[in-house]
Amino acid sequence: MMFIDPGKQLALQSSNSMGLYLDILNESSPELEACVMNLVKDITVTHDHHIGAGIVGTKVIWPQLCRFGYCDVALNASMQRTIPGYGWWFMQGATTLWEHWQATKYNSSKCGGIGTKNHIMFGGQGSWYYSHLGGIRQRHSNTSNWKDIIIDPYTNSTIFDINFMDTQIDTLNGKIVVDVQVYPKKENGVWERLNVVIPTGSVASVYIKRLDVFGAYVPLSNWIIKENNTVIYQNMKFVNGDDGVLNAMNEGDDAVRIEIESGFYTFTLETQ
Repeated sequence: MMFIDPGKQLALQSSNSMGLYLDILNESSPELEACVMNLVKDITVTHDHHIGAGIVGTKVIWPQLCRFGYCDVALNASMQRTIPGYGWWFMQGATTLWEHWQATKYNSSKCGGIGTKNHIMFGGQGSWYYSHLGGIRQRHSNTSNWKDIIIDPYTNSTIFDINFMDTQIDTLNGKIVVDVQVYPKKENGVWERLNVVIPTGSVASVYIKRLDVFGAYVPLSNWIIKENNTVIYQNMKFVNGDDGVLNAMNEGDDAVRIEIESGFYTFTLETQ
């Protein structure tokens, strides 16, 4: 049952996240916020920052948390080193996905232990690393041609001491690459460096988002975005159409969206 009534605490993580994934509660539903917040509370409070789902929920929980602005909750849950958690398996020496959360390196199905040690049961999380941590995904979920791409890496992973991510996907059009580095202390005036490769015949929207490492609030009017050392965004507006850079525009108060064609790009974020 989905959580839509504050008086009935009956929802499960899988139920809520699947309902969000299927848009049963869409943007106009008055119960949407309650559903999202119940999902977050169930993970962070009820289950002490742990996942509480099976093979269905583990596919959709992670991207739905990121969709509604809770990538930090998703990443934190994915790294837990106690049961249930992928970190627990890692601490047990796992190099594959196991069948049961509670398995240890000392048991196996051959000796009366718990499940197999090579099982895709909870493998749905794997695609989330590419789609939301690395930030490579298709604009339209019902297509597979990678003609229209979103580049939106989770750059506030720095709160978990993850300052660098290198993500690559091979498509029919060619390789997509997102290589992002965030500097907790500005390096040569730069907070973020984002290298992007978009294959021939494709276009992309690249998102540069507000960074936790800023510390204090920095308005968009103080952001400077460069591509290959050429200023393309300053004073809250598009400045230069560098080769392949079509436009740059504000996305609310916390992000800038840059429209690009195929090619190799190096974006940097500075503040003044």
